[in-house]
Amino acid sequence: MCVSLHPAHFSDTIVGAFVGADGRRYLAYQNTAANLASGAPAAATPKATTTRKPVRRGTRRSGNWSFEEAVTPKATGKTAAASTGNAMILPIPDAVGNIEVIDTTSCPNFLKDIRSALTPRTRGGLRRGGSFGADSKSVRIIEFDVYTIVIAKSAKDLAKAIKSDAISEDRRPALNDEIFKAYAKWYPNWAIAVCCFSNTDAQRAKPLLFSYEPTKQDDKDYLFVPTLDAHDGKAPDLNAKVDVDHTIFVATPDMSNNHGMTVFYSDPAIELGVAELLPRKVMGKVVTGSFRNGDVVFKCSDLEAGVVRGLRALPPGAPQVATKEFI
Repeated sequence: MCVSLHPAHFSDTIVGAFVGADGRRYLAYQNTAANLASGAPAAATPKATTTRKPVRRGTRRSGNWSFEEAVTPKATGKTAAASTGNAMILPIPDAVGNIEVIDTTSCPNFLKDIRSALTPRTRGGLRRGGSFGADSKSVRIIEFDVYTIVIAKSAKDLAKAIKSDAISEDRRPALNDEIFKAYAKWYPNWAIAVCCFSNTDAQRAKPLLFSYEPTKQDDKDYLFVPTLDAHDGKAPDLNAKVDVDHTIFVATPDMSNNHGMTVFYSDPAIELGVAELLPRKVMGKVVTGSFRNGDVVFKCSDLEAGVVRGLRALPPGAPQVATKEFI
């Protein structure tokens, strides 16, 4: 349940978003990943023939994120030189310079603990790679655990950074223009985090935790969880049904004590600055089955009223679909 630049296998995914006590938004993500990309460049993908209406740049309200008339369904390019690295992609609705990556070395199990809270039946240091080029507001590079994280504001900036020596050779993925161009259209003006990795054996990475402000959202009540899915190295098919098996959680500091499940964190010595950020209560669910491809959007006002409604939504810059669904 994520998008990779080239073929990969992901499992045991936990993803969520929450509002911290400091008022900032937090995006958390963890999975077990195995790189299936070969050393040969991927073949150029034929240009899609689907026509799209022009995307208006800047902050905009997306009909894809409208909760009205949504239903609850019944259960049921070009490439660079040969590279062996891979990457997963996470869109973040903020400017590059405002995003922080939180060091979760002292709490590698915090997302497992959150999942345990939602399923009662079960119970380090960052090395900053600096900016690329002169403008740290355009591209930032951060080393963390198995990842080299490139955060950029455009497909062009991403391509330049990935081709540079700032990414180690073993983690440097071949470029994928099809995916970069699609994300530039679908998430206009959003920052894009490309998390480069190289391990070919399935490996459980430490949790990723991004801090940001929702400056690229028209309505700050929305809480965005990235779940768009494609593991074959091609741009996600927005019309596809995808098989999902993952845990989604959300939280706000204003959730009533009567709402949500209490999280008991198991790591013995979480750094104080990180411990203060983690949610004490969460809401969410384990999602399994076949769903329309897309992200999931919640409303903070719903959560504060004890209502958990996750809208399965297409990206804000993508064409709208006739029927919207809740997970």
